[in-house]
Amino acid sequence: MIYMSHEIDTKIRIFKEIDIKIQNQLMKLQVQKEIIHLLKENNGEIEEKKVCALLGIIPYDIPWGYNIGWARCLQPNQTYHLLLSSEQYNEQ
Repeated sequence: MIYMSHEIDTKIRIFKEIDIKIQNQLMKLQVQKEIIHLLKENNGEIEEKKVCALLGIIPYDIPWGYNIGWARCLQPNQTYHLLLSSEQYNEQ
């Protein structure tokens, strides 16, 4: 009986961990879509701080990776800007 309870607790914990991972992935996808939308509204370039302020996130929350849709570029004034990739800019 105790073994079954432990097994059930373990399965519940695993399902909760999977649920959290799925929620994090969905949040990243939503943030990615919103950033691309902001970039398109701002001629393909926007300051990173402005993106964070508008979306209520911090730079750490901005998704990064291969073929994400934008690049993070350091400007001469030492601020970071996000630049829309040409593939994303041409999509409707």
